[in-house]
Amino acid sequence: MRASLSPASEAGRHALRLAVTAGLAEALVQAAGLFEGRWAVLTVFLVLRPDYSSTMSRGLQRAAGTAAGAVLAAVISQFAHPAWTLAVAAGIAVAIAYGVFERNYLVFSVFLTVFVVLLLGILRLAAGPVATARVSDTAIGSGLALAAYLLWPTWHSRTAREKFAHLIQEHGRYTASLLRALAHPGGSTAAELDSLQAAARQARFDAEVSAARLASEPEQSPLPPAVAQDLAAAVRRLAHAELSLHAFVSSARDTAGTAGAKRPAALAAALGATMMPAAAQIRSVRSPRGGADDDMARVIERLSDVAAALEDIVAAPWLPEPASSGPAVTTFRSEEKEHRAERTGALREEPQARPGLHFQSGYRGGCMT
Repeated sequence: MRASLSPASEAGRHALRLAVTAGLAEALVQAAGLFEGRWAVLTVFLVLRPDYSSTMSRGLQRAAGTAAGAVLAAVISQFAHPAWTLAVAAGIAVAIAYGVFERNYLVFSVFLTVFVVLLLGILRLAAGPVATARVSDTAIGSGLALAAYLLWPTWHSRTAREKFAHLIQEHGRYTASLLRALAHPGGSTAAELDSLQAAARQARFDAEVSAARLASEPEQSPLPPAVAQDLAAAVRRLAHAELSLHAFVSSARDTAGTAGAKRPAALAAALGATMMPAAAQIRSVRSPRGGADDDMARVIERLSDVAAALEDIVAAPWLPEPASSGPAVTTFRSEEKEHRAERTGALREEPQARPGLHFQSGYRGGCMT
């Protein structure tokens, strides 16, 4: 919540943009003395969205739907006799409007306008002026909303690389702190780990929003939408492993130590040399072509290896320490395989031992397996 209040966040920028645009709409209504001018302000709130696709589609659909609804309402008003038939028509219109609200905003706008015009007709307001005001006010509000977004846009295609690089960095810091806390239980406080977890969660939310909206923007991002989705999926798996490790670290604080603590310490030392280059590689992407897909595939595979290593630690923290646990950056996968082989042998010898979690990590054809 606190992060969203900042103008640096997407939610904060949208809130500021919406407030300024609604204020301008109200000032225009008051200066021009528009009949039922509140419809213009209401349209701004309904049309202006945080992303390009929703704003454009809503603006056009609301304007077109309102115009069609106003014409339909005027026709119904001319032929609806006796007067009680207006109430029946208004009831049918509002039922249809809310029935299609989640499915078709254009049809919703048509029948909502029919309902509003007929309702005001029941209150003895002439259908013609009301329909005209509804169309003009909605057009003004839609135009202001579209202009506001185009003049003050939020282009995810321009910020996606930085958001995903920041995502990798935050999760790298959080994971390294968890591993150090596992190796040395008194080294980090619960408040410090919770703060790092919150920062990683916010970075993941921002990156997932960008991944969802890249495909609908007119500008082509250097980070292809499909690759962004795969990166988000890989980090989501890493986040699940972090959550399990965080719970394990919290429960292990009261113990004297954890068997095999050198391995978490070695992975924590190596993590910076794995995650920071991955973040730099994302920032360096300049085109969706030219080998960028291969580079991102390697980044995704690294993330999967880190997640698998965390899963392995949580699944079998009691395993013996390896003979050598040096901080080599490229040993995540080899250590994972080595420890899984050790655990498989231990489980065969001791059937009552706690079973581990088995995951296959990797990147195959643009998707996680």
